[in-house]
Amino acid sequence: MVVTYYDYKTFLRDRIAEAKPKRGFMAKLAKFAGCQRSYLSQVLSSHIQLTPDQAFALARFFGFNRGESEYFRLLVDLERCSTLELRAEIKSRLEQIRSQQMKITERINTPKTTGENHITYYSSWIWSAIHYITSIPEMQTSEKIAERLHLPPSTVAACLEQLVEMKFVIYEGGRYKHSGEPP
Repeated sequence: MVVTYYDYKTFLRDRIAEAKPKRGFMAKLAKFAGCQRSYLSQVLSSHIQLTPDQAFALARFFGFNRGESEYFRLLVDLERCSTLELRAEIKSRLEQIRSQQMKITERINTPKTTGENHITYYSSWIWSAIHYITSIPEMQTSEKIAERLHLPPSTVAACLEQLVEMKFVIYEGGRYKHSGEPP
């Protein structure tokens, strides 16, 4: 959950380390952010920062809800700003969002002993929407799902790929089908 982080680079490093499959994940992130893989690597290992546009794109990639998206973008803004006054204002807003998101998380009755798949699945409405829509035969292609849910095709494709890895969705004959597995 992004709101548990105080540094967007640590969050990204953790997501990259946890990625399955690891191979190509960094390139996928860079492509979604609209930058080269080498640039993203520099961001993660030096003083170079993401741009606001790149932060916005990555928030969409991860399927963040509105609060999480704002939080992630503010983490980037925090690293980019240079005045103490602005830093204090951003930190205050980050705390507000963190508090609000944690209250929402407490209200959601999710099992406490879930695995990594469940953490990802419950991180945004997008995962369950895409998962359940694959049970409708007319909606079993990434294009149809993107159109129906009004989501970017690249977001849907990335989620479907992950849902297949989680074994919640089966890719068969060019179609994504609900596996019958509960989240």
